[in-house]
Amino acid sequence: MPNVYPVSNFPSSPVEGYAYFNVNSNTLGVYKNNQWIYFEPSSYKLPVDGYLDFDGDGVLNKDDSNPNDPNTSGLDSDGDGVDDAVDPDPNDPNITGNEINDITFNNLAAGGGHSLYLKSDGSLWAMGRNLYGQLGDGSTSDRVTPVQAKDASDNPITDVVNVTADSSHSLYLKSDGSLWAMGRNNNGQLGDGSTSDRVTPVEIETGGVASVTAGGNHSLYLKSDGSLRAMGYNKYGQLGDGSRIDRFTPVEIESSGVASVTAGWEHSLYLKSDGSLWAMGTNNYGQLGDGSTSYRVTPVEIESSGVASVTAGYYHSLYLKSDGSLWAMGNNDYGQLGDGSTSNRVTPVEIESSGVASVTAGSNHSLYLKSDGSLWAMGRNLYGQLGDGSTSDRVTPVEIETGGVASVSAGGNHSLYLKSDGSLWAMGRNSYGQFGNGTATNATAPIFIFNL
Repeated sequence: MPNVYPVSNFPSSPVEGYAYFNVNSNTLGVYKNNQWIYFEPSSYKLPVDGYLDFDGDGVLNKDDSNPNDPNTSGLDSDGDGVDDAVDPDPNDPNITGNEINDITFNNLAAGGGHSLYLKSDGSLWAMGRNLYGQLGDGSTSDRVTPVQAKDASDNPITDVVNVTADSSHSLYLKSDGSLWAMGRNNNGQLGDGSTSDRVTPVEIETGGVASVTAGGNHSLYLKSDGSLRAMGYNKYGQLGDGSRIDRFTPVEIESSGVASVTAGWEHSLYLKSDGSLWAMGTNNYGQLGDGSTSYRVTPVEIESSGVASVTAGYYHSLYLKSDGSLWAMGNNDYGQLGDGSTSNRVTPVEIESSGVASVTAGSNHSLYLKSDGSLWAMGRNLYGQLGDGSTSDRVTPVEIETGGVASVSAGGNHSLYLKSDGSLWAMGRNSYGQFGNGTATNATAPIFIFNL
């Protein structure tokens, strides 16, 4: 259980896995899987540092039987803020029945035609297209309902803490810091030293990995020491190692100081712990944001400070600043940048001035969450992937949900999001069963899939 740290403003360089309580906005923010997830007071109850007092009744949370109700008193033997009557273990302050680690935050991954998600028990589940084994179930059969990923001995995968996917490959981290990969490997994107596809997960690193991202046919990951490594397709320098040579095993790009990383189709971007934004790879639409359309084989600095998170689509990129503003650059043929036009942008353009909590990019569409839990979308909508009930492209953001959304992931032509009540929703293309609802029917408006 992580501590909760009181702050007057959410930090620009948060620590992965930490929770922060903004005393000015009365909002809990958790930095998980390289992005912020925000919760209003009514949506959480968890053990916190003893000097917090959510409901302002003068009783510290650890001593308050109901820290969200200033008028409630009762027996709370272990001082975890949960009445004994509803506490699964009234003598253990670390067990509340609703611990922060029991919430699935952004552990959704929407790939080109497949999807993966984590359950709170650390099990990994997948559905949709499986031509190259990207579901990790030991087969190459598409799945219209979720199947649990299994190892080479047919044992269910457990202890997974993070998952990522792109067009035809998937990678995940386990709680011991090990990195695993499955699916297409034609350019060495799995990093196992071969170009053989893998229908069951193969271990790439035995430990020390902090986060991972999947691009079109390349992958990048961070180690806990802040170093950045990359593997796979490198024709346009998207690995950032100064060459255009594919790498079948991981190569180090930065030795320290990297905070998060994302990958597009043939470009990559990462943040340093000082809030600076760096990019490399193809740049034909200006997706690197450096004012040119020249590809870069070594990282180029885009912003010197103040960036909180970044995401990449096929040929466009978006990022959040620590002030909650949203910026975008690159291909805009379908309005995926959300600036009201279809003009490409070679330098970042501001989309929202404040209030944005997280952002995700699909092939040619984008979605983001605001700090009030509302969900917004823009860009290509041929299959209904924006979820606004139509198939019309949107050049400015359209509101999909007014609140209650906890995380979102955009795939090739479909989108998934998780509500704070644990329900999973999907929209867009479903021709491979990537929704996991037992059908192959597209949806132009969000449909309920199941509760995680």
